[in-house]
Amino acid sequence: MKADEKQDIEEIVDAAKEYIETRSEISKLKAIDKGSKVAGSVASGIILLLLFFAILTFMSIALAYALSEWIGRAYSGFLLVGLFYLLVFILLAVNKSKWIELPVTNSIIRNFFKDHEKD
Repeated sequence: MKADEKQDIEEIVDAAKEYIETRSEISKLKAIDKGSKVAGSVASGIILLLLFFAILTFMSIALAYALSEWIGRAYSGFLLVGLFYLLVFILLAVNKSKWIELPVTNSIIRNFFKDHEKD
């Protein structure tokens, strides 16, 4: 009887070790999956941001030239566009917590729990 009990205990221990190894492997694969999703998201975000800034730059230059031509002074259009961006910067700096930090934080938390619910 003791030999059977010893064999049962060894089987249970082996099954427990196999379970732990499997869970460890699953955890590693989940971490790799999440890491690759984050890397892909960051890469696509950077590409979109660079394209947005290129478009914004060309549109700003075009607007500055158009305003300069309309007003009649070469510097005036660039000054107005620069003042507009200064105003946007001041508004963002004053309201950064409400307009930037809070929405980004909420988005990260929402995405984490959305991915967490799938697991």
